[in-house]
Amino acid sequence: MQDVEKKTNNNFVNSKERLESLQNQIAIKSTKHEEEIYTKSTLTNLIAKMKNDILIMKKNIAEDTKTVEKNKRELEFQKFKRNEIKEKFNKIHNSMENFDHKNLTEKKENNYNFKYYSTVIEQKRCFQKIVYKILTTIFNIT
Repeated sequence: MQDVEKKTNNNFVNSKERLESLQNQIAIKSTKHEEEIYTKSTLTNLIAKMKNDILIMKKNIAEDTKTVEKNKRELEFQKFKRNEIKEKFNKIHNSMENFDHKNLTEKKENNYNFKYYSTVIEQKRCFQKIVYKILTTIFNIT
């Protein structure tokens, strides 16, 4: 009987230890479960925040893309205007060069005409002097 009592006590002690062990395991699992719930909620909050940040970034990217496209169109327009202005400038510059060349040519031509007529006038005066001398010699006019 004592053996049975010892056995029963041993079984009781073993059962008690096993119960404590199971309670400890339940406490550990409960703690782990609470930690998992906390981690899950934290990660869920982080994911929600990241989704919100991603939406904001997508919105900013879309706005920046629109701005870039607008700037590209503006740049193309400015290039077009610059080329248009360059063409007008080149036309004006060419016109001025043509005008200067024409004026230089006319000036040279006028200079040649002036020299020609100056020479003709000088020759006429010389001829008149010669004729005057001849006439004065012939008619003895003093």
